[in-house]
Amino acid sequence: MQAGTRAIRGSFNTATRVMRFRPTISVNWTCRKYQLFVFNGSKTYGVYPQAVMKNDKKTTGNIDILSTVNFSWLTMQPYTTSGFINSFLSTLFGSHGSQTYLQILKQMNQNPNWNVYYWIHGLDDTPHFNPYTDRLILCGPCIIDADCSGAGNRCIPFQWGKVCGAESTADDGGPEADGCFEIDEGSQIVDRPCLPRSLRCK
Repeated sequence: MQAGTRAIRGSFNTATRVMRFRPTISVNWTCRKYQLFVFNGSKTYGVYPQAVMKNDKKTTGNIDILSTVNFSWLTMQPYTTSGFINSFLSTLFGSHGSQTYLQILKQMNQNPNWNVYYWIHGLDDTPHFNPYTDRLILCGPCIIDADCSGAGNRCIPFQWGKVCGAESTADDGGPEADGCFEIDEGSQIVDRPCLPRSLRCK
């Protein structure tokens, strides 16, 4: 990957002795991996994402961009940025735990950031299937969640038995002829695994 360069342009007003900066970004990316840009500043929603997407090699299929719709609190920026990065590094019982953007943004947009409103560009083409799901075990028999190898798998009980479902945020994340269904525990939705649309396993 070839690193991007940042050019600082500005003008100095001798009367007011104020320097006005106009940062510009020139990026020449050759990386083939999925990329995530973070622009944590005041009203970055309408400027920086558009500048990045002017690169014809950047599409919603290979890049996501975090930006702010409104102003951002300067005192909160270091904590928000580090919290966003740490959400991708979090572990559960010693293993890396994946989170959806909805889960991450819900935490970021809480008080005192409720009036900043962070958002992600490029969600339409973001993969929907849990990256740690073992597709081969889908619909396999199980007794507990641990029987369904892969952090994105869950043992789902039915009247006719228990089978392994695969976590996904949309129907198109699972194999063909499968759909995703909300699973509740009491009055709370706890997961949305993919299972055969007929709710029957062969």
